[in-house]
Amino acid sequence: MTESVEKEAAHDEPPHCAEYQAAVRYLLGISLEEMPLEEMLSRALDRILSISWLKPEPKGGIWLIDEAAGELRLKAQRGFSAEQQNACGAVPSGTCVCGKAASTGKPVYVGDCFNEAHEIIYRGIARHGHYSVPILYGGRVLGVITLYFKQGRARNDNEIAFLISIAEILAGVIEREKNGQYIRHRLAFEKALGSLSRIFILQSDGYINAALEILGQAVAATRAYIFDICSDCAGFDAAYEWRAGGWESRKEGFGKVEKTRLPLWFETLEKGEPVVVEDSGALGPESASEKELLLSLGIASFLAVPIMTREGKLHGFAGFDNAGQRRKWMDDDNYLIRLACDIFSYDYERRAKDKTINHMAYHDYLTGLPNRRLLADRITQTFARGGWKGRLAALLLLDINRFKNINDLFGHDAGDGLLRAVAERLSGSVREGDTVAYAGGDEFMVFLQEIARAEDVIRVAEKIFSALRPPVFVNGEDISATVSMGISIYPEDGDNAEALIRSADAAMCQAKKDGINCWRIYSPAMNEKALEFFAMEKRLRNALANGEFFLLYQPQVDMRNGRVTGSEALVRWRDPLTGSVIPPGEFIPVAEKTGIIVDLGVWVLKNACMQNRRLGDRGHKLTVSVNVSSRQFKQKDFTATIDAILAQTGLDPHQLEIELTESVIMENMDEALGVMRELRAKGMRFAIDDFGTGFSSLSYLKRMPIDTLKIDKSFVNNITENADDASIAIAVIRLAHNMNLKVVAEGVETEAQRLFLRRLECDRMQGYLFAKPLSAYEFEKLIAEGKTMDVK
Repeated sequence: MTESVEKEAAHDEPPHCAEYQAAVRYLLGISLEEMPLEEMLSRALDRILSISWLKPEPKGGIWLIDEAAGELRLKAQRGFSAEQQNACGAVPSGTCVCGKAASTGKPVYVGDCFNEAHEIIYRGIARHGHYSVPILYGGRVLGVITLYFKQGRARNDNEIAFLISIAEILAGVIEREKNGQYIRHRLAFEKALGSLSRIFILQSDGYINAALEILGQAVAATRAYIFDICSDCAGFDAAYEWRAGGWESRKEGFGKVEKTRLPLWFETLEKGEPVVVEDSGALGPESASEKELLLSLGIASFLAVPIMTREGKLHGFAGFDNAGQRRKWMDDDNYLIRLACDIFSYDYERRAKDKTINHMAYHDYLTGLPNRRLLADRITQTFARGGWKGRLAALLLLDINRFKNINDLFGHDAGDGLLRAVAERLSGSVREGDTVAYAGGDEFMVFLQEIARAEDVIRVAEKIFSALRPPVFVNGEDISATVSMGISIYPEDGDNAEALIRSADAAMCQAKKDGINCWRIYSPAMNEKALEFFAMEKRLRNALANGEFFLLYQPQVDMRNGRVTGSEALVRWRDPLTGSVIPPGEFIPVAEKTGIIVDLGVWVLKNACMQNRRLGDRGHKLTVSVNVSSRQFKQKDFTATIDAILAQTGLDPHQLEIELTESVIMENMDEALGVMRELRAKGMRFAIDDFGTGFSSLSYLKRMPIDTLKIDKSFVNNITENADDASIAIAVIRLAHNMNLKVVAEGVETEAQRLFLRRLECDRMQGYLFAKPLSAYEFEKLIAEGKTMDVK
């Protein structure tokens, strides 16, 4: 622009018209209305842009200064694209035209943004000019007004003077709003203080949650919480939390925060000083861990005030945060929260004393265990719970034999040491939900809840006896102690605490009569059954260790040609004293319940595979079937165990068939399916044993990699006399053949049974009609002779 034009433009006189006066009246009018500041600024900007004398572009913005961040924040705009709003949302002081007006406190004029300094560039920016006028109040910069004009418009002092006068009016509006915010904040502060006082005086249940809500609302936080310091001082544990409506954190709170993750905060809080974070994103590298945590939780600002004990130790902290926006925490916020934290600290100490007194009333001071009173209360509460009917529980009463002699011989300090050692060993012998109690004198009690079978109690009793067997080293002496134990079972021996204790005491007296260091169950029948079960368990373990088990092989005959194509391996146990064979029905259930079946099953698989490999070496490629128990099949290393056995014995995987019952598969079908498919991929075969006696679900047959169905002996027994059994056999065979599965009939003992099954085209049979279960030698001889069975 030429100098003459500039001169002429500079002497333009602003009109005295009502337009200017109307704008002033409008701005003063909206300042008196109740509305958010940003809405007020937005309406003011609309009015400024509508003044025809200025003739601006329909584009402009108002920024307010953020003193804490040292930058301008866009509060109102017209005509800004999304890219420009993002680029100009926060303008550092001294940057670009707006920032220069804020940093100098003077108006800035730009005729062409492409020719003069314009640091902020955004997509879609076009050539333009504009005025930026600071909003000043008492010499302080509160913000900036920026209007956009067409490129090349001349600077006009009258226009600037007009905009300065408008900025002065806005400064008053902004300052009054700030004062109003302060007054409202102060009123909220005083209201919160009064509410907290009433809550803390009453201190009813849940008062801490109510206090957090009042504090959170008073300081306008999105979340308020209390963290207690961990007992091991490794960090903090969340204790209480309140959240404002409408905001969900990205995680379910902190949960537990380790000290090593928040080193600076922990150090600050331990000094009794608050942690103040006004802008999480602005935290420096020294607070990298704290910054990462806050940003991961979507927290823009954070305030934590320590809760200290009267001795000056850190108990925890009250925390408050804001999501989505940075903020300045006011002195009133800190004061109000500090006041609450002092009261929290006092109440924590009071409750800790109450807890100590309560603990002393219900626990033994020497052993630290619950006393008889607390045990009886826990038993009563357990039986009072809904859904308890039909379940089992047990009470074990232990008496240290000749405890008076130990006190007389080694002294009462040694006796106390022995009691503490027994308490520790008992506690380590039971589950977390069970209760070990000290009943006084030389007696302890153990309450076992949620037990599956009465036999399980015996296992716990033996575990306790094993734990108490080693001598206790006390005051330089090794002291050996034995106990007598009485056991009562709920509900048979009593349906309440008093009755169970009385029954257990009677059983303990019987144990003392029968000899020290033993246990007895109150119910005679149950006691006898438990003793038999336990005796069988011990014999089984010895039998496995001493090699008392052996295998028999039940030949399986192909109905097409009468040839023996395989066998089922059957485990047997010979009593070394009498030489008699113990029936599987007597020891297999005990092996299942005790877990011995797992080791026994491995032994069976290994020996069956070894025997079948020997047959293969002699030119006889047969399949051996081995029944696998539920407990063994569910072992996590089952597949690895099979692989190891096959590698050790050298048996071809195609020559091993694993028999499973329907119930084993249905317990966890998806898991069973995964194991079976993995083994099937290696060449192994699967048979369903006792088909028809369990779930008989067609759905699992379609999904499972099964080769064979075995008709249970219970159906074969009466197949020619019982129409129902015959119908089941017919259905199984037809179903199997339709699904391309083979069928094996078990327990075939008569010619009539064979003929009936032959007509149904049963594929293979096994039973006494063809051969009894044979020893390995006898089975090898049968195969070597090449004998065929009559199947016509």
